[in-house]
Amino acid sequence: MVITTGPGPYQEWQTRSCYQTYLAAAADPASKLKAFTRVFHSPMDDALSSFIPTWRINPTSKVKSFPVEPRAHALKAWIQSGEVLCKGCTHIFLGEPDYVFVKPPHFPIPPSGEAVGFIYDYVAPNWGQNKKIIKRLMGTTSDRKVADMPLSGPCPVIIAGEDFRKLAPVFSEVVNATAHDQAAIAEFGWTRDMFAWDIAVIKAGMRQQCVSPPPAGFFSQPPHDQVLGPASILHFTWGTQIIQKDTKEMLWQWDKRQYSPSRTGPIPLPPKWKPGLVLQDGYEVTEGLIAQTTLLVKTINWALKRDPLYSQHPQWADYDVHNPN
Repeated sequence: MVITTGPGPYQEWQTRSCYQTYLAAAADPASKLKAFTRVFHSPMDDALSSFIPTWRINPTSKVKSFPVEPRAHALKAWIQSGEVLCKGCTHIFLGEPDYVFVKPPHFPIPPSGEAVGFIYDYVAPNWGQNKKIIKRLMGTTSDRKVADMPLSGPCPVIIAGEDFRKLAPVFSEVVNATAHDQAAIAEFGWTRDMFAWDIAVIKAGMRQQCVSPPPAGFFSQPPHDQVLGPASILHFTWGTQIIQKDTKEMLWQWDKRQYSPSRTGPIPLPPKWKPGLVLQDGYEVTEGLIAQTTLLVKTINWALKRDPLYSQHPQWADYDVHNPN
């Protein structure tokens, strides 16, 4: 497994949580997880470098026009460094620090020339000016090539090491091209490197299968996805607010962007399910979503309690939690 991060407390606590759940999932005898690498774009090592396997690269720029802009360059440098795959490893799982494993993964292993990812419905080539921009970045006039785009992104992806060695430079090249394309900046916004990945897949002559959200697939994003299904990884993205519909009372909320384990301690559990609960966008809260959100919170709390920093931290001293998985 490979993740990319920069410095700072926001990404640091997520990395700590991700790594602890990775260790638990990798310990299963049937697990396909064999090694973990944090590709760290920073001018200096940090506290995590002493116990989380880390490959560090100096940032190429102090200014980022969107949050994950350094990712493509960092991954290209890492795969070309020669210090990459562990002995016996054939494939790479590209992830992010805000993933937690809730059970040993059951990744589909793609053949050479193919990758497996997750479909995102907001990666829309036919929306607005997107097709025109994509063709320009691809260097093609072919509608067919645009139609073949995987509608995914660089994470989560399972890909053979040799295929990634071929794809990474193209990915970096397309990301760099979007930085000089005002239309791409305006239309793609924070999804620029997702579109860049999909374009790079086609330019590199590869294919990428896209796995659907639950109840299929290995990946779930609560609260967007309301059931876990067979998923083994939870991705916490936008914040969750659980509201009593008739009274408008806020019963529970949590957002990774406002969370600090050192300041606030363990995340409180969401309420038990009952009829009449809705999310902030008005969608009904199901029993499945409550169960999945509870599992997410318990897993993060369990992982952080196991971390060397928080295991002895005053905010966590009295917190006793067992592995929810």
